[in-house]
Amino acid sequence: MLTLQHAMAATPTPDEAARARFVSGLRSFVLNDLAGDLKTAYDRRAAPAFAGEAALPLKEIGRRATENAALIRAQSKELESAQLEVLSQLQVLRPACP
Repeated sequence: MLTLQHAMAATPTPDEAARARFVSGLRSFVLNDLAGDLKTAYDRRAAPAFAGEAALPLKEIGRRATENAALIRAQSKELESAQLEVLSQLQVLRPACP
């Protein structure tokens, strides 16, 4: 395990060092091993389950999501402005608190 070597560096207890090693190993497993296995599992099990017109490759799903991002942002802005309008109307109707 890489440790800092200077006068202000805190020395971890054996428990803290063990936790750090565990988290490092878990992170490595998720980023390196699990990611590839998830793609393989998707290709073998999930993609065939959605076979037909509804099935799309992952790249196509990403492309469509990117194309729809502007529409989603516009809808979110409309919803936000509608919510603000409702809130302003509620404040007008509510009596002022002393």
